Amino acid sequence: MHSVETAENGREALEKFRQGGFDLIVTDHVMPEMNGEQLAAAIKQLAPEIPVILLTGYADDSFSARSAPDAIDLVLGKPLLRTALRGAIAEVMGRKPGSV
Repeated sequence: MHSVETAENGREALEKFRQGGFDLIVTDHVMPEMNGEQLAAAIKQLAPEIPVILLTGYADDSFSARSAPDAIDLVLGKPLLRTALRGAIAEVMGRKPGSV
């Protein structure tokens, strides 16, 4: 079983990540103090095997699911349906039974 942790900003998210126990990161692109790309890069330096999903509400972002930065495993546009998020999680977690 999995649980969810929230953070007010990217720096807080990174501190929580450093405490351990994460299988997946879902982050917003635009956040105070550290954006989603910066957070993903920092996480991948610590644990390159952890998948990172980036959520973005900006249609004109400079990347898409196909051209995302190396630290991002999948990009999802907002707003999104819960089923889309479940599918994205299943994709990056390798469709492991019980992973979603």
